[in-house]
Amino acid sequence: MPFLRGFFALTGALLVAFALAGNAAAQERPRVLAVEFQNDVNPVTQSFFVDAVDQAEEEGYEAVVLLLDTPGGLDSAMRAMIKREIESSVPVVVYVFPPGGRAASAGAFIAMGADVAAMAPQTDIGSSTPINVGGEDIQEDLRRKVVNEAAAYIRELAEEHGRDGDWAERFVRSGSNLGARAALAEGVVDVVSPDLPTLLEDIDGMRTKPKGIVLETAGAEVERVEMSFWKRILDTIVDPNIIVLL
Repeated sequence: MPFLRGFFALTGALLVAFALAGNAAAQERPRVLAVEFQNDVNPVTQSFFVDAVDQAEEEGYEAVVLLLDTPGGLDSAMRAMIKREIESSVPVVVYVFPPGGRAASAGAFIAMGADVAAMAPQTDIGSSTPINVGGEDIQEDLRRKVVNEAAAYIRELAEEHGRDGDWAERFVRSGSNLGARAALAEGVVDVVSPDLPTLLEDIDGMRTKPKGIVLETAGAEVERVEMSFWKRILDTIVDPNIIVLL
């Protein structure tokens, strides 16, 4: 019957339209790459981070979130990570996480170099006075040079990203440290959020400094990346305690 044929044709067209609309909505959902980084800063973890940012740029992610919990690490690896943060066309969010974690020493520098610096409750940041590889104080004359340079560097990173340079410098000069809520109150970090989904909602619409990128992260699909088995082996080998044993 013509009426039924018309009815079924209309119904079919509507179903196709709804399906296409659903697919389009799914395709428009932003994607965020979450990088698990619960380790010290060394050449292996540096490579892992840089590879993740490369992936985010190549595959069109809206942001990279570095889930950071670190006691610190090597200056050279830290600076390579910060340079990659600064160059990245994809916003890099450093999120000190999980609760109980820390961004100590080199971790504080990495947070200050990020497009967004975030912390979970019950985390801390700071304690960034340089020491030598053995964990001992540096000789006085050399120490003065190293501390002055590190203090200038972290202040520049903080202020360029709209954060409090005085407090950042105290992390280096006096080994100061702040908990998450104090860091937010002092303007050292941009946001405190209890978990990753909440963080993505909290930073949605934020304009980064100095790049001026507006974040679109609300309701994002999160894809997590961890170090490969081979990189974990290399990371174990470069542990200074293991090197001494070997």
